[in-house]
Amino acid sequence: MDGRDFSERDEAGAPAVMIVNETFAHHFFGEATPLGRTIHISGANLTVIAEVKDSKYDTPMQAPIPYFYVPFQQVFGPGLNFSMLIKTTDDPMAVIPDLRREALALNQDAFFHSVRLEDAVGYSLYPQKVATTLLTVTATLCLLLAAIGLYSLMSYAISQRTQEIGVRMALGASHFKVLQMVTQKSVLLTLPGLVLGIGAALVALRFFRSMLVGVSPTDPLTFLGASLFLVAVALLASYLPARRALQIDPMIALRCQ
Repeated sequence: MDGRDFSERDEAGAPAVMIVNETFAHHFFGEATPLGRTIHISGANLTVIAEVKDSKYDTPMQAPIPYFYVPFQQVFGPGLNFSMLIKTTDDPMAVIPDLRREALALNQDAFFHSVRLEDAVGYSLYPQKVATTLLTVTATLCLLLAAIGLYSLMSYAISQRTQEIGVRMALGASHFKVLQMVTQKSVLLTLPGLVLGIGAALVALRFFRSMLVGVSPTDPLTFLGASLFLVAVALLASYLPARRALQIDPMIALRCQ
């Protein structure tokens, strides 16, 4: 903080003061210091006494906006709605009855509502949580469809090479060599699709960056997990048909050829 905090002398009837955040100061004063400047707001002249860092005022994803603070005693009046942030070392819900009693003692017609800070943060993230759930379900279905399509394609491609596998075995190729050849071919066919898919995902995630909290849009574990899953599907799709082909008598394969 540059300047001073509010104090008891900033009471009703005292010179009106305010504290501004960094975005407010840069927006209205540029590189010049805002301290000591006078701002006319709602028919009153307020003097800037401090500049503080930006904060989040509505949601955790909120972009920095110009914001200012004024002393409670200088703006309080009948009918004013306000919120208070109370920090306690004990269970916060245990002090709610005392707070309610004291608030209603000041004004019997007052509306008192309390919520824990972590709950308030959770409520503010509700739209993002719903959107994230829908995107997760959609992404899971897309991944399963991609796995099914990849398995079907690889299985069909390997089954078409049954006679070739039989010929190679008749010429002396071992089971290990045949399986190695088939799986390597499957992985080589899968890698270009993975590269293109990862590239498309990186571009698409730029539009969802604001919906992510505490997670990078380029989270390597997510991309690695999806890639390994699809590679495993490709290996399984090539292994099972190849294994069936290995059980065919090589001489029958030669006569068919």
